[in-house]
Amino acid sequence: MSESLRSQPIGNGRSRWRRIFPRRQPAGQSSGFASSAELEGWIVDWLATKIHMPASAIDRDRPFVDYGLDSMVAVEFSGELEKRLGRPISPSIAWEFPTVTELAAHVMAGGSGEAVDMDAL
Repeated sequence: MSESLRSQPIGNGRSRWRRIFPRRQPAGQSSGFASSAELEGWIVDWLATKIHMPASAIDRDRPFVDYGLDSMVAVEFSGELEKRLGRPISPSIAWEFPTVTELAAHVMAGGSGEAVDMDAL
């Protein structure tokens, strides 16, 4: 490494790590949805579009796997939900909370997935 690069300050790494690994949203804070029912509606609409079914045909208490959800779709779903919420969502969330109702309740309670606080390491 050149001397000029070594002598340049690299800045406070905290802000960089927080952008890469944002903190998990504490319970009780806004999730981007006004209610669990609103989040359930979004999940139903997303799933219905993905599997080419009318939203009215989606049972909120039926497991996602019954609708053909596989690991690739689950990862896509978690990514879309993460964008919508603005916080990390575990790619395995659809397996851990396998119905629309369970998943929405978990997310509205502040659960999502583990965000790593690199400053604490």
